[in-house]
Amino acid sequence: GTATVVPKNGRPRSRSPIVRAKSLSESMRGLLKRTTSKSSLDGSRYKDKTSKVQSFNQGAGRGAACALQFGGVSTPRNVAGAALAVAAADDYPKHKLLFASSTCPDEINCAAAWEPLFHNGVLPAYRLGGLAGLFCAGLAGFKAYASHAADDGGLFVFYGPHCGMSEDGARLGAVTRLGQNAESAACGACVGALEWARTGDNAKSRAAPQPGDYQMDLVKATVVKHLPALDAAEGRDEIAVLCDLLCDDIRRDLLDAIAAADPGLPVYLLGGVQINADAKADNELLAVRHFEVRTAAGYVIDKFDALKECLNPGEILRSIR
Repeated sequence: GTATVVPKNGRPRSRSPIVRAKSLSESMRGLLKRTTSKSSLDGSRYKDKTSKVQSFNQGAGRGAACALQFGGVSTPRNVAGAALAVAAADDYPKHKLLFASSTCPDEINCAAAWEPLFHNGVLPAYRLGGLAGLFCAGLAGFKAYASHAADDGGLFVFYGPHCGMSEDGARLGAVTRLGQNAESAACGACVGALEWARTGDNAKSRAAPQPGDYQMDLVKATVVKHLPALDAAEGRDEIAVLCDLLCDDIRRDLLDAIAAADPGLPVYLLGGVQINADAKADNELLAVRHFEVRTAAGYVIDKFDALKECLNPGEILRSIR
């Protein structure tokens, strides 16, 4: 990848490696019944059941929806293997890395499919995130995490929001959970905050956080901040657009904390949108948005191209980036 030099306590000055879903062709846009960014929870459908935009275990409807809403996606196993191969090439194999996550605590994000991105078993060694994956541990939490690393080791943080997608690709923001017959929201915090922000005059409640619910208050405030971008978006579901914006937010907050903590060791940052499937499908996907390393000297190096080179093409749906 190409190096992006930053001051030791600063952020990249050149174009950041923030990756948004690619521009979509008119033929792909035709898969949607609408052209504006609205929720798909109303049951609107992806009509093209013969789409060739599918791979590995993806059905035509879900494959087309993933390509349209998120661009390139792959399996968590494939992305984890590629990211760890890049770190190993830097002389930081997996056993030298202390893993953490800034992801939503929803239990579907701890399914076995995500295990390759965690340190030991299906739970990561250190949790930095709160609802919607927002970085809630703060500077003190990150310092504590960094202090647990091996003397000659590094850190590896997997982060991002998550988004449920029905198996036919018709609905974003909902999945059928284990033991349930009806769909429920995923991410529930994001969907709930978006519904709250869209309904009525919330000016008073926006200024009055609810006692004991500070994480949801943070999600609500973040969603409100992004309403203009959601209103301006076209051709994609607003849940998908919101997930991209949240991923950028988490990355920014992590980089700020790392710069302030200045841990003196490399920090690998892998960010993306976790795409959840119905529990019975066991078909989780990851839309990668960022992969970079903040070196011990304080430089941020984009590793996205190196990641792509290590991916197994047989487990990629559409091209990544």
